[in-house]
Amino acid sequence: MLTGGDDPLYRDMLVTQPIHYLRVEVWDDVQRLEVLEELRSDVPREDDSLVVLPGSMVTATLQSQVARNATLFVPEQLYPENDDDLLAPNGNELRIWRGVLPADGSLNYIWQVFKGKIQDADIEDTTGQVTINASDPAQDVLDANFVTPVNSIKGADRISEFQRLVTAAVPAARFGASDTFNQPMPGLSWEFNRGSALDEMFSSVGGLWYPLADGAFVARRYPWANPGAPIMTLSDGPTGVILSTNRRRSRRSMFNSVTATAERLNGDTPFVRTAQDTNPDSPTYVGGKFGLKSMLMRRVSATTDGGTLAAAQARLRTGITPTHQITWTQVPDASVELGDIYQIEITERDVTRVQVVSSLAMPLDVGSPMSCVGRSQVIGSIEEGGFA
Repeated sequence: MLTGGDDPLYRDMLVTQPIHYLRVEVWDDVQRLEVLEELRSDVPREDDSLVVLPGSMVTATLQSQVARNATLFVPEQLYPENDDDLLAPNGNELRIWRGVLPADGSLNYIWQVFKGKIQDADIEDTTGQVTINASDPAQDVLDANFVTPVNSIKGADRISEFQRLVTAAVPAARFGASDTFNQPMPGLSWEFNRGSALDEMFSSVGGLWYPLADGAFVARRYPWANPGAPIMTLSDGPTGVILSTNRRRSRRSMFNSVTATAERLNGDTPFVRTAQDTNPDSPTYVGGKFGLKSMLMRRVSATTDGGTLAAAQARLRTGITPTHQITWTQVPDASVELGDIYQIEITERDVTRVQVVSSLAMPLDVGSPMSCVGRSQVIGSIEEGGFA
């Protein structure tokens, strides 16, 4: 949760018909070019000022290399016919803020929800509707593949290597607070795909990399695979922010056996190790009624047999996570971050579940609700035993 999101005044405003606020700006690499929209829910706007149309949205997910995308629907006159037009996909970026305004009109509860370059612009000539799509700075990293093979710095801290590879692609990249990864970098060689290199760097130690809403890059452990206390309770009913819920259990994304392979630079036979859920008390026990569900991890960033096993164990922790998933709509809350842990209370059903926010959709009009998708936390951990 972003700083200030747990302030009592802010939480009270969310459940008492708050004045919602939206701001959409267009920037080049150094300066703001134009404010596309500045909107507050208590001030009617004229039709000719409607430049960000209903249905516009920022989506965010931890399940994709590009974590955040923005989709704007705008009037026909904003379609970029020329290369130097404001919304042409030639390097200009969108920066978007949302929040609520207290009675004094201060901006204490306004947070940035998106920063990223415009990727494409489409126009439906029959209706004149224009769609602008933008992606967060992870897309810039994916676009800048290696021209020649690049070697890791053996023994280096993973975060310093992460910053080195990202900065080489995006020289102006900023970095937020990352988790600590104790495993140093092995000696590796990457041939082309920069995004895959970063994925391999962290998937083998139970982590992932992504930009935050303000564009700062971070690397963090899987939030659903590490114990953590809820930061607050979200509930439905007249005093809560939740508007509707949908619950789902599924085995589709679960697995109880992970095989990892690690290439060896000297050309010897790769290391191959398998981790399985061998805890008879676990619902995903390999010898139980769950059955065997396996996955293969190729080219993990390990150069020892033990490191290959540790990579398989780290990935297994996410595979045995029970996918009791709650999807909920709520009053828009721009302070929510991917990975936040909430206790969700559905009072009408007498259901209480701890959920980790794995994706969200933030509307860019002040009258629509926000939606979030949660995910259950992991059962147990490697340190507690039960994995082989």
